[in-house]
Amino acid sequence: MIGWLLAWFGGYAEVLCAGERAARMWETIRRHGFTHWRIRRGEDGSLSLRMREKDARALTSICSAEGAGIRITAVYGLPRILERLRGRWGIPLGVLLFSLTVYASTRVVWEIRVVGNDDVPESEIVRLLADCGFGVGSRCRGTDCDVLQNEVLRRTDSLAWIAVNIQGTVAHVEVRERGMTPEPEADGVANVVAAEDAQIVELRVRGGRAEVSAGDTVRAGELLIGGILTIGENGLRFERADGTVLAQVRREISVTVPAVREEDVCMREENGGLTLIFFGKEIKLCKNSGIEEGRYDTIIRERSLTLPDGRALPVSLRRETRRITGTVTTVLSEAEAEREAESALRRQMETLLADGEILEITLERDWDESAYRIEGQAVCLCDIARAVPVRVPRQAPGSS
Repeated sequence: MIGWLLAWFGGYAEVLCAGERAARMWETIRRHGFTHWRIRRGEDGSLSLRMREKDARALTSICSAEGAGIRITAVYGLPRILERLRGRWGIPLGVLLFSLTVYASTRVVWEIRVVGNDDVPESEIVRLLADCGFGVGSRCRGTDCDVLQNEVLRRTDSLAWIAVNIQGTVAHVEVRERGMTPEPEADGVANVVAAEDAQIVELRVRGGRAEVSAGDTVRAGELLIGGILTIGENGLRFERADGTVLAQVRREISVTVPAVREEDVCMREENGGLTLIFFGKEIKLCKNSGIEEGRYDTIIRERSLTLPDGRALPVSLRRETRRITGTVTTVLSEAEAEREAESALRRQMETLLADGEILEITLERDWDESAYRIEGQAVCLCDIARAVPVRVPRQAPGSS
């Protein structure tokens, strides 16, 4: 192996000799002590072997003088490669640029991984980081994570806490979301109020004291079950009110389908341009400079390059497509408008009446050439109880 490496760096050649002159060539090699290997005999009796390029050229010179002509058919090794590259400055320049890119890429962020988010999309968190000057392509050592975290929290109310930890070329982002409407704790003090206007049918109290009774009509937000109980003249007891309040609720139903409507439809699509995003830097590869007058929607599709194991590279292609839109007027017949109205009615009822049992429905349908309308009311039986936490002072006079 070592001998082959030395021959490759110094260069070696393949020598070919006709069969009738092989004996004279062997005598010359033996006499001068030339090192050789990989001897092969051809179908026509010719003989080929490999030896160091310097020895091969010396052998051909000696054999030519002695009348045993041989020739060099191929030259291999580093000297031959350097000779081919002579004058081609683009290749070593490309190798240099590639090496510099690989070196520089180890000092910047390649990927951002977000964990701990449920309601806030990962794209929104990445956008917040980008607004603060941090993203794919940012320097690993030039980022003050404490300042970055405080800036992100200052810009949003949806996050209660964020931590950015850079390991290698990956930025690990851990977040804690701020709850929009915290539910009362299981052992916390709470009242039960009405979620909407209704007439009470039945109460099932599991905690606290009922403030209404069956047959009462209540308004949205009215207290149904209290969690603050009076004991004696001045004493108070705090507990978590809980229960089920079944009530009759009236809900309005309204559907309108216009007979004449204008819809925006796609007339044709145009290429809006292609952009290469390399470590967060955008490079325009091509773009459509002509923007036709009229309305159009821009559709952006971005595809990241990935490794065979699925990891995303900091290189992506973004293609923009413009859809030229136009307005089309559609006139519906009574039958067509009725079908659409019935379909919309089913969807509305699934949404409005999904949490209760339907007791009665009253509907009126009307067609006046301009629209098809369905108006009515639905009476349903549902649970209107909604727990609301109560803030209790640490020490209340006379409380127990």
